[in-house]
Amino acid sequence: MSASDIIMAVTALLGGLGGGIKWMLHRFDEKIDAMEARLDVLERRERIYLRRIYAVEAAARAAGVPIPETPGWPIEEDEA
Repeated sequence: MSASDIIMAVTALLGGLGGGIKWMLHRFDEKIDAMEARLDVLERRERIYLRRIYAVEAAARAAGVPIPETPGWPIEEDEA
């Protein structure tokens, strides 16, 4: 086996590894994009649910309905 054969073999190996790494990074990027999209949906839902909870609580207080105190509620921004 000559030096040029070894160089060609190493080059082919590195090319194959580079292609595999590129494919893997692309897949990771797709997965991260999907997780970020899902997180956006969950954060929007959380905001909607919290607005509804606060609205119901305010209506109950306005109607004179006693609201039991819940430890940890409301959630402070630095706790979330």
